[in-house]
Amino acid sequence: MSVSAALRDLEKIEMVRRSTGRYQLEHEVSKMQKVILNAFSMAENEVRSTVAGSSDLLTGDQFLLYSSKTEEDENGQDESVIYD
Repeated sequence: MSVSAALRDLEKIEMVRRSTGRYQLEHEVSKMQKVILNAFSMAENEVRSTVAGSSDLLTGDQFLLYSSKTEEDENGQDESVIYD
């Protein structure tokens, strides 16, 4: 299988919004997609976990906050990095 064919197969993994407002995988992950994911040390459950997390973010159930370790600014004061 060529790289472009593998990428095309992975592009078929899509999320759709259901009538409940939640996002889910449109189709089950195929056997070939599982093989390709395995080549990248990924499993189907990681894809499902990512979809669930993305659904929470898209539906407003959760906020994306990233806090790195505390950094000192130019004045020597602590400064936390937060993305919203």
